[in-house]
Amino acid sequence: MSLYEKTRLGIEQAITRKKESGEYRPVTLSIYKYHMITALKYLGVHRMKNLSEVKVGDVEDYVKHVLKESPTSVSQVKNAMRMLNEINSELKIPSESFYIDFFKNKKNTLPKELGSGLTDKEIVKKINGMRKSKLKTAFKVMCSTGLRVEEIAKLETCDFEILDDRRFKVLVREGKGGKSGEVVSTSNAKLVGDLKLLLEESKTGNRVFYSKSKLQDEAGKRGFHCHDLRRIYSRNKYNSNRYDGLNKKKALTDTKNNLRQKKISTTKHYLRSGKSGIEI
Repeated sequence: MSLYEKTRLGIEQAITRKKESGEYRPVTLSIYKYHMITALKYLGVHRMKNLSEVKVGDVEDYVKHVLKESPTSVSQVKNAMRMLNEINSELKIPSESFYIDFFKNKKNTLPKELGSGLTDKEIVKKINGMRKSKLKTAFKVMCSTGLRVEEIAKLETCDFEILDDRRFKVLVREGKGGKSGEVVSTSNAKLVGDLKLLLEESKTGNRVFYSKSKLQDEAGKRGFHCHDLRRIYSRNKYNSNRYDGLNKKKALTDTKNNLRQKKISTTKHYLRSGKSGIEI
């Protein structure tokens, strides 16, 4: 068995132990596992005999590489490297001072990006490839409405209204800050058809989709975050508004209102963030 295979096995065993102990949420462990395996590939471990061959500077480069794509992943990649060191102590990992210095220079060194580091198309492709209809529909509804994961998890059959064969309306009873609101979906005939079937199968008074933690866990297994879907919606909504003839200011304001955000600067940040960010 090669060093890479042995280390992969160690990662699998460590993740299983921590899952069983309840020390971490499943979605968190999925993210740690992703970073550990990606680090092994980035560092070229498959060409090595011992992890002691890895230079700490190379691990630091991997951390910087991750943060270039996803600046908010600092604690995730940091803890993943610590876990990898627990699995095999021969691996030298960045010291605490490296992260302290990083945070000090954070404003000057990080691009204004958020998210998993995947493009919108890559995330949508992962969603379309899901076999579980209920899970796929939940994520598609998030892409089509911009609802937050905690909002989608609370929805009941009575919160939906099918407007026509391409659009539906959602009543958000307990949004961020306890505020309610209504959101009309973007146009998607296939989604409306799938949603109709799911609503017919769901019992009145029951939640339509899975819990917040279940949705986060399933997204994490596939390498993206639930909040990425809210960003996808923001870009689709803004582009649709522009296509319909709205000028930039009106298109931006309408997108902000549909996202139920207070500040226009937050909406701009959503539109610009990640690999699929757009200039406005």
